[in-house]
Amino acid sequence: MANKYLITAVANNGHFEFVLNLIANLNDFGYTKFLIICLDLVLYENLVKYNFAEYAVLVPSTWLPSANISTHEAIWETKDYYPITRSKVFIVNKLVQHGLTILFTDVDIVWLSPNILNYIDAVAPGKDFVYSIDKTEHPASREVNSGFYMVRSNEGGKEIFKAIEERLKVDPDHDQFVINRVFDSNPELLNKHGYRLNKLLFANGDTYFHKQMNKKLGIQPMTIHANYLIGFDKKKCSLIQANMWYL
Repeated sequence: MANKYLITAVANNGHFEFVLNLIANLNDFGYTKFLIICLDLVLYENLVKYNFAEYAVLVPSTWLPSANISTHEAIWETKDYYPITRSKVFIVNKLVQHGLTILFTDVDIVWLSPNILNYIDAVAPGKDFVYSIDKTEHPASREVNSGFYMVRSNEGGKEIFKAIEERLKVDPDHDQFVINRVFDSNPELLNKHGYRLNKLLFANGDTYFHKQMNKKLGIQPMTIHANYLIGFDKKKCSLIQANMWYL
């Protein structure tokens, strides 16, 4: 069942260490079918140099909404951040339109179970868009986290990503904000096709690092997203302290 998914990450060379950590992390848990889509030639060449050519591909320039993508670290809400995050949606949409079912992961997410793909099949077999959530202060929060989701290459998945891409063409904001505006304006799209992953099993940085909800409740997550930790050094330091740095 797991072979039908293509695990996909998108990155520039500014996040090279996180790409290496993700590769090591995925391999450690037995995942071998994944793709690192490189936004710049420098990252692609570095992955080839480190003998990871089998996982790397350089994105076609025609797939990108902007040519101004930095090769340096892009910190949250800086001028270099938006072109990178927005590019991810356009790339995933292209893959979905080409018939691929994608499990998208940001490079600052750590996978902690070999059964994530089987889990998604078990809990949401009939859903076309399975997503982690971001804001956690409300138990019923449905805010989609654009850093970890699965989208099937079928009618529902294609409809969702076509709507998101069309909105991105006229809305210059960060991809996650735009995605959630699409669902706010058309909630039936998410209600019909979407499935919200448990926030403790697929924890974001606020849940795991700041509020330490998993530790307090004794619940082992399946993934941890090192968001809510601003900057490369803070993310890396937090992952090292949590024994989640695989390099």
